[in-house]
Amino acid sequence: MASSRQEVEAGTKVYEAAIRKTSDTHFMCRQMKHAWTRKPGANVRVTLPAMRGDLPTITTLYVCMRGCGVVRKDRLTVKQISPGNYRVIDKSPPSYEYPDGYQIPGIPRGVRPSIILQQEYVRRANEEIANAMAGERERSE
Repeated sequence: MASSRQEVEAGTKVYEAAIRKTSDTHFMCRQMKHAWTRKPGANVRVTLPAMRGDLPTITTLYVCMRGCGVVRKDRLTVKQISPGNYRVIDKSPPSYEYPDGYQIPGIPRGVRPSIILQQEYVRRANEEIANAMAGERERSE
């Protein structure tokens, strides 16, 4: 069991080093979650069935309002009840497009190292407090 603990500790150090390099915007989105809005200029896209028996899908694009560059794509499968009248019968899990630099090297996609993110949040807050206090000392001298 000691070897698995050592592996976890080694992995944690890799995550911490990688997270320290992330931009503040990317870090805040990881810490606080994205704030989504419809992507400007992106219309809701309806994909008609390619084959008989397939159902149409509606795709909506969203972009994070914090400016991190992540795009979310939601897909609904619908069934026509009558002309012009559709009902949602399935919602696929959203898919995401990430800008360069957003994904943290060494952390597999889908892994959420929440404890490490919280530690980094505290580290950055302490750094800001120390910088503010140093600025206050300089002004008072």
